[in-house]
Amino acid sequence: MLAAAITGANEANGAVIYTDITPDFTGGVGSQYFLDLDNNAVNDFRIWHNGSSNLYISPLTATNEVLGSGGATFAYPFALSSGAVISSGAGTFFNNGFAGGFQSLNYGSCSFGNWCSITDRYIGMRFDIGGSIHYGWVRLDVNQSGSVWTIKDYAYESNPGVAINAGDTGTGASAASPASTIVGMDVADNSNGLDLQVDFVAAFDEATLSEYRVQIVKAALVGTFDLTAAEAVIPANYSATAPTGAPSYSQVLTAVSTDTDGDLIVIGQPYRVFILNMADGVNATLNSLSAAPSDVTLNTTADIALSIAGSDVGDLANATDLQVDFNAAANEATISEYRVFAVKTAAVGSFDLGAAQAGAAGTYESVAPGAGPYTVNFNVATTDSDGDAIALGVPYTIFAYSVADGSNANIDNLTSSASDVTLNVTTEMAQTIYGSDIADNANGLDLQVNFTPPSNEQGILAYRVIAVKASSAGAFDLNAGLALSSTAWMFVTATGAPSYQTVFEATKTDSDGDLIVENQPYTIFVISFANTIQATASSMSSGPNDITLISYVGLDESSLESITAYSTGKEIIINTPDEMLATNVEVSLVNLSGQVMNTAKLSGTKTAISTNGLVSGMYFVRFTNDAGTEKTIKMYL
Repeated sequence: MLAAAITGANEANGAVIYTDITPDFTGGVGSQYFLDLDNNAVNDFRIWHNGSSNLYISPLTATNEVLGSGGATFAYPFALSSGAVISSGAGTFFNNGFAGGFQSLNYGSCSFGNWCSITDRYIGMRFDIGGSIHYGWVRLDVNQSGSVWTIKDYAYESNPGVAINAGDTGTGASAASPASTIVGMDVADNSNGLDLQVDFVAAFDEATLSEYRVQIVKAALVGTFDLTAAEAVIPANYSATAPTGAPSYSQVLTAVSTDTDGDLIVIGQPYRVFILNMADGVNATLNSLSAAPSDVTLNTTADIALSIAGSDVGDLANATDLQVDFNAAANEATISEYRVFAVKTAAVGSFDLGAAQAGAAGTYESVAPGAGPYTVNFNVATTDSDGDAIALGVPYTIFAYSVADGSNANIDNLTSSASDVTLNVTTEMAQTIYGSDIADNANGLDLQVNFTPPSNEQGILAYRVIAVKASSAGAFDLNAGLALSSTAWMFVTATGAPSYQTVFEATKTDSDGDLIVENQPYTIFVISFANTIQATASSMSSGPNDITLISYVGLDESSLESITAYSTGKEIIINTPDEMLATNVEVSLVNLSGQVMNTAKLSGTKTAISTNGLVSGMYFVRFTNDAGTEKTIKMYL
């Protein structure tokens, strides 16, 4: 063991036992030093170099600890300045290196750690004497790599639980009792000193104090802020509190409070709270310095957009169909821009603030804050939050991301619409629909339907042609048409042709599932069936007139053979045999859609039916007797 000079002196609140190592111990790679703080021949700590690039300190009992930062595996002892308070409120003490973990002064040649090219700084520690905790320090020099290190002296406070100042040698001068348990808290959203509250526990002996000086130091400068620096801070840059005997103190800074550099307290800047304990000059003649164990950063969150709603405003089957409306945030001074995202509703659970912050350009619409309310129409190239094209039939939830302006707010914010929006495009309807009786099969083969497509066939996969009993047509709607099985409609592929024609099959039914028959008036409906790509909703239209299939039925064949008819241009002349006069036959002129255009009773062997106002084309002359039987012949005007 190296020779050591041990001295003792009474302090205002204890006795410091000081040991000067004579000569200083200088270690190198692979060296070690066993530290016996209370010189009782039982070593308390080991300071050692591992032979490569790390200088460590290890407690030698479970109750011995070192003041620093870190976690359960690695901890890093602080390099304390002279006058720094070592007490229960000074920060976290670590036992790493006793049963597990490490405490490194300069891990990896100063990749981590606080002891890099350090001269005359102190390690704070606490250790056990007879079951009571005592505080102490050891002074070292360490070069950049840790390959050369020097231990100069050490000391501890002989009274249990009493703090000691780093570098206090017990030479007779007494230090002011220090404040402890210092905490800085963010308590508001004013984006200035009004947000910062400082709480601390009163000094053990306030009789040694004239005042507490609350000093706010930028965290980046903590390593160089010591007792000397604290004593040099001008009054404008600290807040003074007189000791009152209270057990603890709490104060909120002002809107114009500054840090120790004279800069206004702002958001987003990490600070460490220090308290300079000013000696009263009688009971203590040395000031002391206390510090919070961790930094505090003031944060203000940007306000959120309000009343967000998405709507489908177009039929172009792309992003331009999507419109978003929202109201301005309550305080737009906190916002540099809004970013509006369309998020697949199925993916909402994974879309959070981090996802919004990571959103690439092109996946959102940007809106500069102004007066509001806002209306945003998406660009055709804007995608959803996943980078996929905005598509029809996909439910989207709209999010508005408030980007903090950095001065009035430094935390972004995110909110979403209360309901989803799904883009839909409805197909256009078929036009000029009419049915014709083209044969005498007494089934669907007699029914031909002609129609013209809409002016824009985009989004139409095919047409479904449906025959509905005229008596049921009023209650027949699109949903009913879409619910029908394939036996009840004819399928016509949309090809872009100028017109379409289809003939029903013999086994096709009407919308009620009944086979197509004669003498039943039908209304023809055509569904423009959506392809789900350019359109998601189908449409339906119907012909203006009903169609009834008719054929030769029941009249005497010899009489039928003798019927003749011809057109004069103004009327149709019908020649009938004498034997038909007694049958009370009515004659009707019917167009291709089954609409009765004119009627007459047989009044002799010649009967005339007027054709004034009729357009040229094919018509049917229908003969019906009292029994309801019919015969039809075709005529061309």
